[in-house]
Parts: sequence; C-alpha cells; structure tokens
Amino acid sequence: MLEVLTAKQMKACDAHAIEDIGIPSAVLMERAAYAVSLEVMKTDGPVLVVCGTGNNGGDGYACARILHLEGRAVTVFAAGDPAHMTEETKAQAGILRKLGVPFSDDLHASIKEASVIVDALLGIGITRDVREPYAGIIEAMNAAKARTISIDVPSGVHADTGQIMGTAVRADITVAIERVKPGLLLCPGAAAAGGIVIARIGVPVPAQDPDIRVLEKKDLRQVLPARDPFGHKGTFGKVLLIAGSPGMCGAAYLSAAAALHAGAGMVRILTPEANRKILQEMLPEAMLSAWQTADEAVTLLAQALSWADALVCGPGIGRGEDAVRIVKTVLSTAALPLVLDADGLNALSGDASALDHYAGEIVITPHLGEMCALQGTTVSRIREHPLRFAADFADAHNLTLVMKDARTITACPGGKIYINANGNSGMGTAGCGDVLSGILGALIAAGTAPRAAAPAAVTLHAAAGDLAAKKEGTHYMTARSVIAGLSGILKEIEDDET
Repeated sequence: MLEVLTAKQMKACDAHAIEDIGIPSAVLMERAAYAVSLEVMKTDGPVLVVCGTGNNGGDGYACARILHLEGRAVTVFAAGDPAHMTEETKAQAGILRKLGVPFSDDLHASIKEASVIVDALLGIGITRDVREPYAGIIEAMNAAKARTISIDVPSGVHADTGQIMGTAVRADITVAIERVKPGLLLCPGAAAAGGIVIARIGVPVPAQDPDIRVLEKKDLRQVLPARDPFGHKGTFGKVLLIAGSPGMCGAAYLSAAAALHAGAGMVRILTPEANRKILQEMLPEAMLSAWQTADEAVTLLAQALSWADALVCGPGIGRGEDAVRIVKTVLSTAALPLVLDADGLNALSGDASALDHYAGEIVITPHLGEMCALQGTTVSRIREHPLRFAADFADAHNLTLVMKDARTITACPGGKIYINANGNSGMGTAGCGDVLSGILGALIAAGTAPRAAAPAAVTLHAAAGDLAAKKEGTHYMTARSVIAGLSGILKEIEDDET
C-alpha cells in the first residue's frame, strides 16, 4: 500500500525533519539528487539538466554534479533570476561552477545535443498557470527527442490535483521524492508523469490528515474476506440486487454475475417480470424475484431484506416513477449495508440530502456525470480539486464515496482517501460500472466492512480489467471480459495464501 502526500503535507514533513529533528536540508537534497542520478545512469548519452531557482532546481544542480563526477557529459541550463534562488540551490549552483560543469545560454541547441533531459525547473509549490519564460522552456523540452526525467512532479503539473497549469512537461519518468504526490496519480497529471519511481530519502513521515493511499493488488490478500473451507452458500454472503427495467436486463446480469464471480454465495435479483426469462437463461445461478407493478416490487423488497446480507440498488433500473419509488423505499425502510449505483443515484438527482437519514452504511458509486447531477455541480468544478471534493462530500453525508473516473477516488468519512492507480482504457465500456457494484456487494455480503470493501472492490475490479487487457487487448474488451478476469486475480490471491 502506497502512502500519498499532498504538497502541504510534504512541506510539513520536510520542515519537521529539518527544524525539529535536525536533519540538514543539504543532506535531504543530496539524497534526492542521488536517487535521480541513479535513474539517469540507466540511460546513455549527454545529459541536460534544466534547473529553476527553488529547491527542485537545487536537486537538479546536485544531480548534475553527481553525474559529472561519474563521468557523464552534463550541461546545465539555469532558468529564472539567480537573485531568487534559495540558499541551498545557490550553494549547489556554486559548486557546479567551481567544478567547471558547463552552463548553457542556448536552450534549444543544448536540447538538440541531449539524450536525456532532467526536469528540475518547478517543484510541488506551483498553484497558478506557468508564465514566460518558464512556459517556453517547458514547450522546448516537450519538443525534444530526448528522454525526460522529472524530479518530484513534472514542471507545470499541480501536485495535489493533477491539473496542467497552462502547460507541463511530458516526462518519461518522474522520480517522486519520499512519497507519491496526488497529481502524479490523477488525470491529466498522471499522463504527464510517465512511469513513477519512488525515492525514499529519509524524511520521517508522521500520520497525516487526510490519509491518502493507493491500494495495490498485492494488498488484496489482507483485505478480502477469508474463505472458510467448511463454509456453504449461506456462509459466503447473500446479495440482494435491485436492478434492471422492463426489457433492459443487461446491467442486472452484469452486476449479478460479477457478485457471483467475486465470491458471493447467493445472489437474488429483484427485477421486472419482463426480464425473468432472459436472466434465467443467462444466469441460472442467480435467484429471481420478479415484479409487475411498483407495489409488488415494494412487497418483494420487504420480504427479501430479511434474507440478504448486503443490498445493491440501481443498475439499469431506469429513471421512471417506479425507479424513484423503489429507491426512496429502500432509503426509508432498509438498514442493510447499501451500495447505491447508477440509476439509483439518478433517482435522487439534486437531492443528496436524501442519503443522510439511511439507517445503515452507504457506499455510493457515481461516475462524474452522476456526481454532478446528485450534487448540482459541474465536472470542471470537481476537477479543480477532486480529493477535497470527494472528502468533503463523504464527510457531509457520512458515507463512502467511490467517485469513478479514469483514476477512481474512494473517500471515507473521517478523511481516509484512496486513489486507484490501476485499470486501463479497455474498461471504458458500457457495463463496467455494473460489474464494480456487483463486486462491492459481494465483498460486503461476505463480511468486509463497507469502508474497507469499497477501495478493495475498486482495486480488484481494476486488476481484473488489467488481466483482461493482457489477454484480449484494450480494443476488444467488454464488461464481461472484466468479470472473466476476476477468476484469474482471485486465484492468484488464493495461491499466494497456500
């Protein structure tokens, strides 16, 4: 599991290390520079180090010195006003000049000669759009054929939000100093970051609020519920799935199939009568409770609630009056752990307060469009600071929010946040969200607490998607490919346990 630090948190850790513990800042700069130099040494050819005036630039100057002493051909381009240099950066630049390392006055000529560019221009403190001359320097680096290695974050990427601040370096590798920053994981910063290498340089990191993490596939074996070798279908969890609308049963099938493939012992689908035959043929493993009127649906719901261990409501239920009535009945009468997804959220459009009085724990799984409709906001507003938005919403409504996007964010009340760094473009296909809701329902029904089940389900879903992409390629994948991938991932986890 990876810890993630915001720019403010990282700066506080640095200050604690230097001011309270007494680790000299020059020591930390040297260690950061050495870590970057190790990445550069994996390549061949002349190196150009582009340095700004802050401590990120100081890391670059120190890296240039290390490479020079290792015998690499190094040139430095110093950007910005030297009068604005930090003391540490000024010292590092002075050492380079004494060693005779060449400084270039012609950026474009130096770029043409370089095989590797080290981006030490701007650090994690950028909060406004990049202006000249830095914007032009970044564009020149991006036009180069050389391999680019950025220090901590690519220059121009907002360290906390991943937003491109006017323009940004497109790195091949980013060496994240001490911890990954959110902007390296969130889009579009993730695309600018390239591959991420984490360089631990010895900064003590105390507990942080918010607590931001990346759950990895290898962590799933500690999170997923244990499988009792003497268990039975009732032991492994019963999922009640309210899904489908007349003539529209695809979402119900995908969510139910995913729940079964994720380990649920039993799945009961509450769906309109029109879907009975096709669901029985496609998924005979699932139980059906079919209704013809909303009154029947409410009656069947009341009967099934006492049977289930977890409730998933919303995939494909439509946006008509019946759907709204069913969702409001669930919120007013049920107390089971609830996953509210898709049309279940659309039924509450503009009325997020309806979630506040549910008697049990809730996990909601909106994509950004559904999130906007629920909260009455815009995608651009969410993306201004997605982590803060997600955390504030989870706290305000005391629920777990799984905000689906290319990089899904899971926010739990109390400040714990997970960023999903896996998955692939092949998962951008109809039905993948329904698969996630089924996986989540299965984990909760088997006994995993909803706040732990949510990031685990997202990670499992992404890992299954990555396995499917490896087998089929991203162009050919469908939601059923992700369901098929579940068996391979869960078998890997089982094999690791034996």
